[in-house]
Amino acid sequence: MEIRRKKIIPRLFKHNKASTMVETLVSFTVLVIVLAALYSIVVFSTELYMKSVDTSRLQQRFYREIYKKDDKIDSSFIEKKFYVRGFGGKVDVNGTECEHAALSLVIRLDDSTFTGDPAMKNSEIELTGTDLTSYVCKDSSGIVPKVVNFEYESNN
Repeated sequence: MEIRRKKIIPRLFKHNKASTMVETLVSFTVLVIVLAALYSIVVFSTELYMKSVDTSRLQQRFYREIYKKDDKIDSSFIEKKFYVRGFGGKVDVNGTECEHAALSLVIRLDDSTFTGDPAMKNSEIELTGTDLTSYVCKDSSGIVPKVVNFEYESNN
């Protein structure tokens, strides 16, 4: 007669704890969601970087143009306006129609907030010896660069 022995089951297979199909599908779905979020972050970062490169190139071209002589400036790219010193409307300067520009600082304070010299209260400071040149980029593909150049000439 033969003696039957119990088979020894290794400890690894003693408890049947394998992952089910539902657990596998849920983990795969979570992985896809995380990868989609990472992909959208990478796409957004790439677009932002490309816009910053385009803006930088536009500004470099703008600054190259405004430092050229007046007859060499590309008027299809930059709009240049010159304002002469003084008050008034439009005036003809060397065949070019210009407007006047004057800087004026008006100090108007009520009695409760003014702590300075009483002679300065409700006074006005005019800088009439100021010429002004403005440069505006006509390219509207991004942030439009603008420059305002003030030139002051003393009356002394």
